[in-house]
Amino acid sequence: MEEPEELLLELVQALHRRMIECVQAVAQQHDLSRMAMLVLRHIQVTPNETVSDVARRTGIAKSHISNTVELLSQKGFVNKRSDPLDRRLVRLVPTAKLQALGQAILIEEQRSLREILDRVPPETVSALLASLGTVLAAFERRAGKQSDDAPVQRPDGPASPDLVRR
Repeated sequence: MEEPEELLLELVQALHRRMIECVQAVAQQHDLSRMAMLVLRHIQVTPNETVSDVARRTGIAKSHISNTVELLSQKGFVNKRSDPLDRRLVRLVPTAKLQALGQAILIEEQRSLREILDRVPPETVSALLASLGTVLAAFERRAGKQSDDAPVQRPDGPASPDLVRR
């Protein structure tokens, strides 16, 4: 019999793969890689970050983020601007093209995921979100990134109510 730790790791990895497959189709429709989609989302949600900031938040190597940002800049999704207080820093600013496409992509991704989640009872989805938040908080506390009494929250903010079926 598998230990709970092993089973949790396998389930989370399998779920992650399936969710990536689900939204990958949306990325391909827009001729973007999944990495580009991830970087676009971070730049859209938190404009004016640096490549280092995005790399730190995503856990992806700075060189990969930098190459992706360069491609996105060439495609007109991102402007790179010098920081007015520290000219050594380059800030990533979403363009109007990214704002328009980003919102459309987000809606498409949510619709794609919602099609799957609509097959799951809403109370199960709510319980899963709460449970995963609790487990993540435990990992964050262990890593020293969160105090024991900090509220449970997704790394990118609160869970989207659109993804939880009503």
